[in-house]
Amino acid sequence: MRVSGASGSFKRAGLLPVFGLLGLLFAAPAQAQDAVRCTDIPDPVAKTRDAIIAATKQKDFGAFSPLIDRNAFAASVGDDIEPISYWESLKKQGDDVRPIMAALLKMPCSVYQGAEGEVFTWPSAADIPYEKLTKKEIADLQKLYEGQLEDQYIEGHEVGYYAGWRLSINSDGTWSEFVAGD
Repeated sequence: MRVSGASGSFKRAGLLPVFGLLGLLFAAPAQAQDAVRCTDIPDPVAKTRDAIIAATKQKDFGAFSPLIDRNAFAASVGDDIEPISYWESLKKQGDDVRPIMAALLKMPCSVYQGAEGEVFTWPSAADIPYEKLTKKEIADLQKLYEGQLEDQYIEGHEVGYYAGWRLSINSDGTWSEFVAGD
């Protein structure tokens, strides 16, 4: 599976160092300060997670339509784009996001208190610092990114934070994001 995503696209365009620097200068840390690993997942979150996994097995990206509330969903960092069209365009470029979604949702998640309630995010690396990840979490991410996990961290995993693909579901079951980048 080839995984490049938004951060890969930025890197190919030579923009990742610029965005990384701007992120360090002007943005708060990307990781939620009060995040912890998920222990229990509420039924609405589990139902949405299972529905997303089922949709990843379909040939048509339209299978995701019933799961997305366009008023509450982010498919890109900083841009308001239509998710299904975006994912179809990535597929045409050779980056099918469906296996990425499925792989992420099989990994451990993190949870933090958002403005509207708890937010569950896959992978846990999105909110848990690298040094606190388990060996299995790191191995799963290395497999997803074909040994290029370091490229998914702004300023590297020793000082930076994860900016690879992440998927979030709110505690009420609303799928709120599937994004990569910073």
